[in-house]
Amino acid sequence: MKIGGAVITLLSWCIGLGNGQSAISFLEPNCGISLTESRNARTRIVGGKVADMFGNPWMALIKSDVMCGGTLITSKFVLTAAHCKSNRPTVAYLGEFDTTTVIDCSPKECMPNAIAISVDAQITHPSFVNYLENDIALFRLARKVQYSDYVKPICLLTNYNPLPQIRYLTATGWGVTEYGALSSVLRTTTLTQVDRSRCSALFRRIAILT
Repeated sequence: MKIGGAVITLLSWCIGLGNGQSAISFLEPNCGISLTESRNARTRIVGGKVADMFGNPWMALIKSDVMCGGTLITSKFVLTAAHCKSNRPTVAYLGEFDTTTVIDCSPKECMPNAIAISVDAQITHPSFVNYLENDIALFRLARKVQYSDYVKPICLLTNYNPLPQIRYLTATGWGVTEYGALSSVLRTTTLTQVDRSRCSALFRRIAILT
């Protein structure tokens, strides 16, 4: 699965702040726990495989004249890529897994129908150029989404940056696979973070978000 077609999220983990601090503050307190994790099962599949149907309740499928992935961060905002912005009506689907079915089922149980909510504002990074520079945006939902086991925001830290201590990241989305076609089912893979100097050498310029 190509990175360009996915939303990159941090692997779930716990870390102390250091310097005598122990409290971690999240943007949304009710975040980051999937139905699968609550059952003590493995939630992430390495190597570009089909994702756990119940393991990514923060994923959003964004549809307009383009199709993009996004991550629910609050009850009204989805974090996505700036190149997903469109002048046409845009809808975010929450609790989605397989775009070809109305109801998604595993051998043991089914998910509720995906929730469709219109996007009423698309806020891109002010210095967005293309998908290689500042390609990040916030999409505001027209109404608040009700959290459930199948729709829940991911955790975003507000008082600490864990990236310097993280080596592995998870990419999840419906993006273009190695076979050149969009995936109809949610897929995931594990990425290795590389040094920023190496990224700068490859892409000439990288954005540092604060």
